[in-house]
Amino acid sequence: MGCVSAKSNCNSNENCPCKRRKMYFNEIVSVKEIFNLSNYTHFTLPLKCYIQPQCIKAMLGEVKWLKQLKEFTLDASNKDIGNEGFEMIAKSLSYFSHIQKLNLHLCFNFITDKYMSKFSKNMIHLKNLTHLNIDFWSNTIQDQGLIHFSEGLSQLTNLEELQLNLSNTSITHVGSNKLGEALKHLTKLSSLKLCIAQNQLKEEGVLQLSEAIKTLKSLKFLQIDLFDCNLKSIDQLTSSFKVTQNIQNINLNLGQNKLSNSDIRKLNEQLCKINSLEQIFLKLKNIEIDQTDDIVMLRAFPNLKQKEILTNTIDTDSDDDECETKSSSPQSSEN
Repeated sequence: MGCVSAKSNCNSNENCPCKRRKMYFNEIVSVKEIFNLSNYTHFTLPLKCYIQPQCIKAMLGEVKWLKQLKEFTLDASNKDIGNEGFEMIAKSLSYFSHIQKLNLHLCFNFITDKYMSKFSKNMIHLKNLTHLNIDFWSNTIQDQGLIHFSEGLSQLTNLEELQLNLSNTSITHVGSNKLGEALKHLTKLSSLKLCIAQNQLKEEGVLQLSEAIKTLKSLKFLQIDLFDCNLKSIDQLTSSFKVTQNIQNINLNLGQNKLSNSDIRKLNEQLCKINSLEQIFLKLKNIEIDQTDDIVMLRAFPNLKQKEILTNTIDTDSDDDECETKSSSPQSSEN
């Protein structure tokens, strides 16, 4: 079977599903009967406007009836679900125990640390996941919240692909180092996309992330966005590439940091030694690089299938600091 996408509208008036729960469930049942929804392998639930927290839990509860489901996507971006809505999502994680791929788009929702502990504890139900994509961009998540989240993440040892956006939250080196420690447990990871841009990590915040990269021997694809993280050195990150000899694709955004020519030169020299590397993308926006170094870097990877190095002299795109975490909704699927 293929994929299905359900549209969900909710507000505070009399038509809100929260206030006409019976009608809402009848609508779900009729959809199941008409389309034989239980045989679908992919399900996407985009919230079109603000929705009541209890209604979120009610809708997510329908997932448990989709026994053949392999991938579930909840798009609640910029819907003001707040901590109460996030709590309902945390309580609903047990419904996802049978799926393999989970996508939660939760950016711009005024989520704080309040229910992150509950979310973390319920992540034990996600042990069958092989792919996880969570977007927390521009929520007010601080170190304690990330510490709780990292505890839950460390249990998902079957993960092969992880995409996590923590850009423009409120984390420091304390939270990012706990995240790095958690990543060390995910030894099956072949793809890691991590966006922690616009947080005050400093050099201390890259330490355990760099150690994690050394540990992940199966890693083929690595994307790390450290734009505007108040970095004055990337020696630890550079040293991590000494042991990543299986990696094929590297995408690094180091723009808007206080890095020197020496930092970039050392990184460049180390990356050139990775024989398995096929694609490389470096974003160095607003980092002062000598023109000679600029030219050398562009010519340093003659054997790559694809390369792109964006510096002050090349990059004119103002959106390079943004992380892209949303995957497109599947259009077709086989059981």
